[in-house]
Amino acid sequence: MKTLGCLTVLTITLSACKKKDAPPAPPIDYWLVSSMIKGTDTTHFFYNSNRTIKQVNEANNDSFKVVYENGRIKQFVYLMEYVKGLPFRSFTYSGENIVRINQYGWNLQDQWVILDYDSLVYKNGRLAEYHEISGGIRSRVNKFTWEEKNIIKEEGFDVDQGTDIPAYVNTYTYAAEEGVQHRISGQFLFLYLFRDFTLLSDKMLAKAERARVPGEILFSRTVKDFVLEGKNVVKTTETTEDLDNNQSLTFNTVFEYTKFN
Repeated sequence: MKTLGCLTVLTITLSACKKKDAPPAPPIDYWLVSSMIKGTDTTHFFYNSNRTIKQVNEANNDSFKVVYENGRIKQFVYLMEYVKGLPFRSFTYSGENIVRINQYGWNLQDQWVILDYDSLVYKNGRLAEYHEISGGIRSRVNKFTWEEKNIIKEEGFDVDQGTDIPAYVNTYTYAAEEGVQHRISGQFLFLYLFRDFTLLSDKMLAKAERARVPGEILFSRTVKDFVLEGKNVVKTTETTEDLDNNQSLTFNTVFEYTKFN
């Protein structure tokens, strides 16, 4: 019994030594979007050391930088010489939710001011309504239905003298894979590409169908096929059908990833 006890103590001691001497686990690999290629147009993304988006270059030119406040995206600021330092889009938060998106431009007095803005309304922590205000007048509204972490229906309304008039309904179907939007922090792709609400969803969009209201007759269908090439390339082929005129348009987008530790 004494021998068995000693062996037990020895085993525990050796086990503890192994744990103590074991090398640290390797750092987690973070794959972030480094470029987006649409046809012959390439957009490059650059990051801060904490993996937040820092700058965007479009067509090999310095286009804009991302300004942060309290760790959240506050503004997109032009880097082009003739408008350098001017914001073209800014964001207001309530808690962690973006509640207003401001859009800037020159007014009639040649002043750089907020010309239009979008107002975002949430329910249970998820976007429920999106209102576009142009020249101080509400012009359009979108309302959303969620299923788990994905927007599955978007209802579009025109606004006439304050009355919401149904215009269309989009229905969305998703693939099993996580969406590319998660490869850039802070909802950046949604804020950058602007009003593509599927970028708020968790999964990769596979199909979008648009129907007129009333009548629910489909007049547009978009199907996305994508190929994952290892960990660093996502190639998508997007085909949009104009069902009224029996026409279709196809274009390709390539997202390239870079590994950050």
